[in-house]
Amino acid sequence: MIVHLNRRQLLAGGAALAAASPLRPFAGLAQGAFPAGETIEVLSGGSDGSSSNILFQSLTSAMGRLNPGTRFVFRTNPGGTTALTAAMIAEAAPDGLTIGTVDIDSLIAKATGADVYDVSDFAIIGSMSRDIDLLFATTASGIASLADLQNRTEPAILPVRSTSSGAYFQGHMLNALLGTRILPVTGYDAGARDLAFVTGEAQVSFLGLDSAAQALANGTGVPILKTADGPLPAGFGDFPPLSSFDVNPAFGWIVDYLNVAIYTQILVAPKQTTRDRVEILRSIFLAAAADPALVALAEGMTLLDPVRGDEIESALVGMMDQLDSFPEGLNAALACGKQIAETGGRCTP
Repeated sequence: MIVHLNRRQLLAGGAALAAASPLRPFAGLAQGAFPAGETIEVLSGGSDGSSSNILFQSLTSAMGRLNPGTRFVFRTNPGGTTALTAAMIAEAAPDGLTIGTVDIDSLIAKATGADVYDVSDFAIIGSMSRDIDLLFATTASGIASLADLQNRTEPAILPVRSTSSGAYFQGHMLNALLGTRILPVTGYDAGARDLAFVTGEAQVSFLGLDSAAQALANGTGVPILKTADGPLPAGFGDFPPLSSFDVNPAFGWIVDYLNVAIYTQILVAPKQTTRDRVEILRSIFLAAAADPALVALAEGMTLLDPVRGDEIESALVGMMDQLDSFPEGLNAALACGKQIAETGGRCTP
């Protein structure tokens, strides 16, 4: 039996700890204990000027303010890639002095053939925010529910950036899981995706919170589902989560993957970093993530929702334990979803 992870339960421990964290240096360490007197480098995989970089730079500053005996240095990666940043962290000495950012999407990148480190190759310190994808249909499409989407004989066009984008993979995953016929079409940047949705060029789209709010206000879009169990901001109503629908049990692990995939702005350390140092870094992270300056900066930019790394690791293990091989399971789901999208025919794993 597949047991789906409950996002609200996963968040309870981390949210309580973050709320209780005092805005002062991490307490309970003996004088001279880690990381007193050390310099900790925080490596970012985000591009210059990106919201991710802005948030992590603020987090790094908060860490320094709350731990005056330790120097925290934020390092960008000009001209580099997220994969390069991940490699630099993974191959650093496991002493807790080099930490940085890695995305959950790295699991898919590695499983589909990229020579990269994925998030499971690290000790996870924590996640700053969450991001739940919302699947909308255009009002003009006549699709008003998941049942309408499932019963549609023609493919429903989903605009995506490329075959390596998250929306491309999620479209095929939903096909395998729900029997929908969503056809991801590449070549759309963020602005073009929104335009394709508004004009009816596309029938469905994964909308961010701002675009979703606008679609609801203007009556141009109908919410079909949210991809995970987590709560949405006030005013969005109660979207049906993916876990509330009947799914193909052969691909039931996708529900739990998408529940894990909502963790964003993830901070990690090298895998072999000693457990005591990882725990100290987690406590420092949670205190800094509750810093008023960071909270104020994040408003309007992301859903700040700090979560401890051990909770994320447990969620990953729970999802992975359902599969003999994540790459094999993922590629089977993508092949199935693609077959449905292109032919309308059913497939078996």
